[in-house]
Amino acid sequence: MSNSITYEDVNSIVEELFRNSDKVIAQAKKDKSNLFNAGRKVAYYESLDTIKNWLTIYDKISSKNYNDRDFEKNFVS
Repeated sequence: MSNSITYEDVNSIVEELFRNSDKVIAQAKKDKSNLFNAGRKVAYYESLDTIKNWLTIYDKISSKNYNDRDFEKNFVS
């Protein structure tokens, strides 16, 4: 087992973050007065956007979620 992380590992992590963000987005849309859930949604967006930007810089985006969905539209409510 290698101690270094691969781009495939990063993309697996991104996929899991997207699955979690879908739940957070649904909770935030369900109760728009809950500022904690709104903050969680923003945190997921910022994290995923940062990862997307770095993967773009290194030309390593393979996450289907970045390619198959309108990434930003998913977070707007």
